[in-house]
Amino acid sequence: MMMPMLYSQSPFRFDKVEHQFGEILETGGDQRITFTFKNTGNHALVITEVNASCGCTTPEYTKDTILPGQQGWITAIYNPIGRPGPFEKHVFVTFNHIPSLSMSLAIKGNVISSVTPEKYTFTVPFGGISASETHIDMGIMMKEGIYSATFQMANDMATDVRFYNIKDLPSFIKVQYPRTLKAGEKAEVKIDIDRKDMNQVWGDFTYRIIFLTDDPLMSSKVFFVKGVIKQDFSHLTKQELKMAPKVKVSTHHIDFGEVKRGGKKEVDIVLENVGKSDLEIRKIHSPCYCLSGKSELPTLAPGQKTTIKVLYDALGQAEGTQNRALTIYTNDPNQSDLVIKGKATIKL
Repeated sequence: MMMPMLYSQSPFRFDKVEHQFGEILETGGDQRITFTFKNTGNHALVITEVNASCGCTTPEYTKDTILPGQQGWITAIYNPIGRPGPFEKHVFVTFNHIPSLSMSLAIKGNVISSVTPEKYTFTVPFGGISASETHIDMGIMMKEGIYSATFQMANDMATDVRFYNIKDLPSFIKVQYPRTLKAGEKAEVKIDIDRKDMNQVWGDFTYRIIFLTDDPLMSSKVFFVKGVIKQDFSHLTKQELKMAPKVKVSTHHIDFGEVKRGGKKEVDIVLENVGKSDLEIRKIHSPCYCLSGKSELPTLAPGQKTTIKVLYDALGQAEGTQNRALTIYTNDPNQSDLVIKGKATIKL
């Protein structure tokens, strides 16, 4: 019986993993870029699957087997028709039926439309609409209640734009927005979040707000609402604080050493409850997909320990030293957001 092939490091090297088209015309036709790579391993490579993050991008790629020392290629073809504005799309490449043996390639640019307004009212263009911002920060949300934020939109076209609906909106987020934005008109959009309905959400959060409109230049307009959920411990008495859980970690710094780009490395750290009541490990989060952590136990009794497996994934990471952070959210009143710093040196 043939055993599956295991790779301790990435057996390929790409000439680059990101391409910036810059400004391109919507009517300028398909834009193409070819990413080449070399088989730097000891085994033959076969591209088994190539997927794009958007139907606007069509991939083409080497169908033949790539022997050690030989080169292969993936071409990304971007169609700018009907997509004015900035874009970032990804092409995901998988080799030899091994899911972990993969690569993400990025293409970026800005599509200029011949019918795009010459001047926008606000700094962020969305087809014929401009906005004051794309990421709306709710700040730190500790106490129960309604948290609100606003941003501005403007219709920079000569025709009205209707807002039909908002897609995939969580029930605890309410949005007040204009159903019709008349030509040349500005309006305020208000976002309300009810903190009491987010009892299972901890730490940093980000949700999408997708407006569906009849804007002929860009019908879907994507915004993000973000914030931080923390527990309010201000009401605890001295006795309650004395009986509270207390987290202790074996290290606040992890040095992963050298990691091959496309490879992974895992390090264990130990978390201990040195307090007097149960410690809840509510969430382990990093703003970078490259760093993640998983606890063996979700709750620790007083005196109990657990292992946190911290994984660094160097897929698509730039060469050189990378510093990242991982936050462990708990119900320790004095250390509810424990930060673990990680460092890795990415090698080609």
